[in-house]
Amino acid sequence: MISESHSTDYTAIKIPNYSIYYAHHSDGTAHAGSALIIRSALDHYALVPYTTNKIQSIAVQINAFPWPLQIGAIYSPLRHVITAEEYKNFFLTLDSHFLIAGDWNAKYTTWGSRLTTPKGRNLLKATHHLNLKYLSTGEPTYWPVDLNKIPDLLDFAVTKGISDVHSAIANNFDLSSDHSAILITLSADLIWKTPPPKLFTGKTNWKEFQLHINRNINLTLSLQTPTENEDPVDYAINLIQEAAWTATPPRQNITPDKHNIPLQIKQLIAEKRRARSRWQRSRNPNDKTILNRLTHRLANALKENRNVTFQYYISTLSKYDHTIWKATEKINRPILPVPPIRKQDVSWARSNEGKANTFAHHLSRVFMPLPSKNPIFDSVVEEYLDTPGQLSLPH
Repeated sequence: MISESHSTDYTAIKIPNYSIYYAHHSDGTAHAGSALIIRSALDHYALVPYTTNKIQSIAVQINAFPWPLQIGAIYSPLRHVITAEEYKNFFLTLDSHFLIAGDWNAKYTTWGSRLTTPKGRNLLKATHHLNLKYLSTGEPTYWPVDLNKIPDLLDFAVTKGISDVHSAIANNFDLSSDHSAILITLSADLIWKTPPPKLFTGKTNWKEFQLHINRNINLTLSLQTPTENEDPVDYAINLIQEAAWTATPPRQNITPDKHNIPLQIKQLIAEKRRARSRWQRSRNPNDKTILNRLTHRLANALKENRNVTFQYYISTLSKYDHTIWKATEKINRPILPVPPIRKQDVSWARSNEGKANTFAHHLSRVFMPLPSKNPIFDSVVEEYLDTPGQLSLPH
């Protein structure tokens, strides 16, 4: 999905085994616009481009499992203000399952931008009214050439009919544009996201943590030279980690049960596989009809099973054990923005490695060991001892 493609009716780009579709600007000149590149082997067809002065979007419909899915690219020029109604008119041209991603030029802190603009406020109103969701990394995607300007998040996706557990998003810094790319993964299976490692949790026993530190800390380490500072720092870090691990109960590893499927659905899956194998061998229209009938029955059974599971989950929520508030918090929780980090040469650190090196360089300059002899301090102390009174330190 490409934003600001600068394409026109005379644009002709060819990539072997791929199809390219465009949405030009309405005035026909080489600016703004969007494009979409898709593998030709995928079963798809292009939709009618949505082209106005304010929005240029191109989408394709893919015949995917378990339902047809519309994937589109969008670009919205910065200088135009788009109302909530105009956003809703655009989204209503799409089907019940879609993903539209690109440069919206609509900032809002809810999806991780640094500030809020009128376009972002109107886009959020439209998504709430139509029950849409958004996919965002929470990190800047626009890196201005002018280093005096602050990077911000402009590129994200708006989805409908796609659950959060079936999608994932991440940044990619391989390209050289002033916009960093985003990689979106969609899966028919659940995408199990590994939680970030934590040193402590809400169940950490801080009394035990304090006792472990008091029992094992060594306060007689020398800190006179830079080389002597390395070992005590490692010792302090290891001691804190050991105390936290000792005071924190281990997390129960709950592995998902991939075989927790009702028996009737397993039987439908087996019947569908046999019917598909039989039709692939015979190519008989009657076998194709049987396969289509089993496919629809399986889709309806899966949908009903999801509804029953969701209804059971809702029925278990209660205000007494705070589960209903936790569920509401997960739905309404905004994405926490990750601010950009400036490197020593005033440029911006994009990758995790660059950010870590920037922090390491900064901390090495800030935390310097005290010299064993300080002539200025010694002279001030001697002067104070000779003439008692108010002590004034030199700048």
